[in-house]
Amino acid sequence: MNILTTSIGIALFLMIIIFITYSVYNIRKNAKLKSFYKKLLWVGLGILFVLAISSKTVPEFHSFMSLVLINYIKAMYFSVVGFGFFYIGKSIYNKMKRIITKIKVKAV
Repeated sequence: MNILTTSIGIALFLMIIIFITYSVYNIRKNAKLKSFYKKLLWVGLGILFVLAISSKTVPEFHSFMSLVLINYIKAMYFSVVGFGFFYIGKSIYNKMKRIITKIKVKAV
């Protein structure tokens, strides 16, 4: 049973990695999304910079900024996953549309 749970865990982990890779690949192909994520990357680097500076000066602000960083990372993850689901849905829709048009063309 232990080998089975380990193999299922590895398979799920690999599926998640493949899904994230697919999402990032499609985001990089789209110019608007690419520029949007570049801006978000600079926001994240700014948060890290402020977090590094605030570690010695104001401890309360440092704890607040660490929470902001965690929420930023979660938001980035969910936006990538959301766009991944969007691109998978778009791909399925286009395949179905192509199949339906082929059936209509053959019927005529």
